[in-house]
Amino acid sequence: MSQALAEIAGASRYLKPQSAVKVTAAETPFGTHYKLKAHVAESREQFAMVTDLTLRGKDRLRAMHVAFAQAHYAEAANG
Repeated sequence: MSQALAEIAGASRYLKPQSAVKVTAAETPFGTHYKLKAHVAESREQFAMVTDLTLRGKDRLRAMHVAFAQAHYAEAANG
């Protein structure tokens, strides 16, 4: 998953040229939290880059059949 997320960030149109992408992961009681560190080319595009990475990253993870953590109240509402 880390490699897939790094590829997503590396292909972002908002990424500063020649900058490195770093992926970190932390295991929590609620699931695994992945964090991408990538430098934006223009500071005014910071929020657009976060949105771009979030949406494209989740799409890639879904394509890999990764199950996302759900809150207990969400399971109760669906069941």
